[in-house]
Amino acid sequence: MIKKRKLCSLTEEDNNNKKKRKMPKKMERVPVGNNESIVQLKRFITGEMGGLDMKLVIQKVLYESDMQKDQSRLNMPILQLKTQPHEFLTDEQIRMIDESKDGMEVRVVGSKLRMYERPLWLKKWHLKQTDNYVLKTNWNKFVADNEDMKKDRMIQVWAFRTNRKLCFAIVQVEL
Repeated sequence: MIKKRKLCSLTEEDNNNKKKRKMPKKMERVPVGNNESIVQLKRFITGEMGGLDMKLVIQKVLYESDMQKDQSRLNMPILQLKTQPHEFLTDEQIRMIDESKDGMEVRVVGSKLRMYERPLWLKKWHLKQTDNYVLKTNWNKFVADNEDMKKDRMIQVWAFRTNRKLCFAIVQVEL
């Protein structure tokens, strides 16, 4: 079952006691960025790589937990995805990720506009409040190779296909 994302604003009225409360900063809606890095990334993927079906998966701030070496993963909460999983994953890939202990191997393009030499693994974590997709295994090495990946920076994660294989691209966004 696909969960629909509820859009939230900076304030939300509590129907029970009619009070307004401030939403947490990480839940605020941020406009989708489109800077020169993103334009170059799209040109590189669709041109030089022959990539197809590019879709924005998520735009998010890199939190400390995304950058901690002992966690070695990029967390992508499903409720924050810009694209529903069935729009960038095939039914077979969704099943594989849901059922596999390890997830599935994917290739990633970084800010240097080249395919990172080591694969990452896309996995789904089932948590109490929501499910999350994570990019893991070799994440720390990817971050070290892409020096613009820093805590508190806004990034976009794009999905695309090349030679029918699922790939991702990660780029910093300036708003």
